[in-house]
Amino acid sequence: MNTTVHEQAQATAAERRRDAQLADRSIRPVIEHALTVYYDGNAELARTLIDQLIAEQGAE
Repeated sequence: MNTTVHEQAQATAAERRRDAQLADRSIRPVIEHALTVYYDGNAELARTLIDQLIAEQGAE
């Protein structure tokens, strides 16, 4: 298979995004629970903080 450097970079980026999404799905409930406990049971605040962190990382 003859691929260009650009195609290889795209494939690598796609794999990294997929891996990040899978990692987010597996660790998110743990982080959400910890933040909910930390913020006196405020699950909505915990979810909002997590969403903001993910959005900030995606913007980089």
